[in-house]
Amino acid sequence: MAISACGSSGKADPKEAGPAQDLTPYGKYEEPVEFTIGRGVYSGGSLPEGMTIEDNTGTKYVEEMANVHAKVAWESQDTAQKIALSISTGDIPDVMIVNRQQFKQLVDNDLIADMTEVYEKTASDHLKEIYDSFGDIILDQITVDGKLMGLPLTSIGGQQDLLWIRKDWLEKSGKDLPKTKQEVYELAEEFVKQDFAGNGETVGLSMGTKIAGTYNSGYSLNPIFYANQSYPRQWIEKDGETVYGTIQPETKETLEELSQLYKDGVIDKQFAVRKTEDLSALVSSGKLGMLFYPWWAPYGDIQQAIANDPEADWIPISAPEDEEGNINVTQNDPIGGVIVVRKDFSNPEAIVKSMNLSQDFIYQLTPEAKEFTQQEIPDMKTRWDHILVQVPAQLDFNDITTRIYTALTEAIDDGSSEDLRLDLLPVYNNYEILQKDGPKSDLTAWGDVKARLDGEKASFDERIKKIDVNFFDTTPTMDTAWTNLVKLEDEMFVRIITGEEPIEYFDEFVSQWNKIGGETITKEVNEVVKGQ
Repeated sequence: MAISACGSSGKADPKEAGPAQDLTPYGKYEEPVEFTIGRGVYSGGSLPEGMTIEDNTGTKYVEEMANVHAKVAWESQDTAQKIALSISTGDIPDVMIVNRQQFKQLVDNDLIADMTEVYEKTASDHLKEIYDSFGDIILDQITVDGKLMGLPLTSIGGQQDLLWIRKDWLEKSGKDLPKTKQEVYELAEEFVKQDFAGNGETVGLSMGTKIAGTYNSGYSLNPIFYANQSYPRQWIEKDGETVYGTIQPETKETLEELSQLYKDGVIDKQFAVRKTEDLSALVSSGKLGMLFYPWWAPYGDIQQAIANDPEADWIPISAPEDEEGNINVTQNDPIGGVIVVRKDFSNPEAIVKSMNLSQDFIYQLTPEAKEFTQQEIPDMKTRWDHILVQVPAQLDFNDITTRIYTALTEAIDDGSSEDLRLDLLPVYNNYEILQKDGPKSDLTAWGDVKARLDGEKASFDERIKKIDVNFFDTTPTMDTAWTNLVKLEDEMFVRIITGEEPIEYFDEFVSQWNKIGGETITKEVNEVVKGQ
């Protein structure tokens, strides 16, 4: 998926003098190396007393091990505006994290460094293993004319929507866990029929107005569409061409199905007018029987539902399966952003060293990291709150949910947290609390354990079938037309499901979608895919 540069319109500054380059993963500079970074405002809550985003335990480790220092050039709530200004003036900090469109602009203006050699020689084995877990797709997407022009943030797999069910209601209904679409519908209908919430306020199944197509968003109906081989808002292969999933016949069939469910009262009659807070209230007040949400659902609304009704309980499963028994899951876009380095920064390898050491420190991968942490933060149960890094990059293995579940269950079976990643220690401690004091004695602990054990286990069900997506990027016509096309699409879904429009409206939508840019975009996407 490598892209081609469109020429340079920016003017680079003369090469800056600095300490000699050290293209080793863990070499320490004799003289300090400092880089500036533009970043979003830290949203992790209150920092421990005396710590800042520039000066904390995590940054101190990198400074001690590599003599690399990070200085915040700007910290903004509106990073898009700041980055746009940097690109327009050519005055960019040494490091930024940008989106795909900004990345293209920086490449076209010749403002960022070729990181090919730096990555190959300086990236740690651990960092390379993270990227390798995604296959070629992740680095290929930021390779321009054979040059690696940045380092991607990772968007991990295993975040698809699961079916979360009120377990106590399921037991009262006398039904088994659903596997097929029909069984999901029948269970939702049974919840409503028996009115487990009382006062005629029971809702079997609800969702937000983003009906389908958004990865790991929650309150969607993605699994129902996927069970019908319908893949809204995804560019998939069909008959040798890349097609847009929303406008395929399978999507029309699914919408007709959902429209009937809406008429029958199986789907929430108020879903079209519910805002996010209304959906949350529906769950927390104990009126909803089922929802689709990723593994982390117990950290929010479901946890509050237990607080309001201790008798309530929830269980996650992968459902529904298709006619062949598969749980279809679309491949997620692996790139969550791109770390770019200013073209004439004298020591681009220092950024990679910082990333190597930050990973080692966060996850306690080396004896040096463990020793440093023990000295700086002896309290193993709370030290995770003290960690920030110089480059705020989300980096993890594509299959990390599986790895985490496996590590936690092994630690629990062994009765020891000694080998756990640093960020998993609180989960282990919470498990011990619940074992000692009762399964719902501490709701924060309950949510943590329910998500990490039950949720993550369900996320790698053996029936899962990965559906390849051909294209994640943008095209020239997308830059101008995509917002209107998405709005049209969202409105069409709601109108058909609620019966405001008949199913025949789908064909009218497809025709309009093509006319206002969709047909052109489809041609552009196919040109890119076939040119890879």
